[in-house]
Amino acid sequence: YVIHEYECSVTFHAFKDNYFVETHKMFLPRNDRSSASAIRITHDEKFLYLANRGRESLSVINIELKELIQTVDTCGEHPRDFNLSLDEKFVVVANMHSDNLTLFERDSATGKLTLLQKDIYLKKGAAILF
Repeated sequence: YVIHEYECSVTFHAFKDNYFVETHKMFLPRNDRSSASAIRITHDEKFLYLANRGRESLSVINIELKELIQTVDTCGEHPRDFNLSLDEKFVVVANMHSDNLTLFERDSATGKLTLLQKDIYLKKGAAILF
């Protein structure tokens, strides 16, 4: 899976005859300031999560269906990075320009996110690692 920053898209690839071949392309919800910033995949490879600066959102894709199933506001400006917790029950987003972290609960069956907290202070957060 490859995220394309300026096009605000994600491409799916397969390895065939010693080459990676694009098999599918999806565009994320966007506006005139959109740029994709980060991508994560669940351990079971069922869901992709993608951050979109400018639109200040996270998108959730069902990989098997190749379908966008949810887009949520990150409750901050410029979602620079995000990550799933080690148990994948939570997603934490670093909103760089608004100096805050946003915490979501993740439903492992549907992949969907529910906002838990949006006012965790962190100055200029740039990366989330667990």
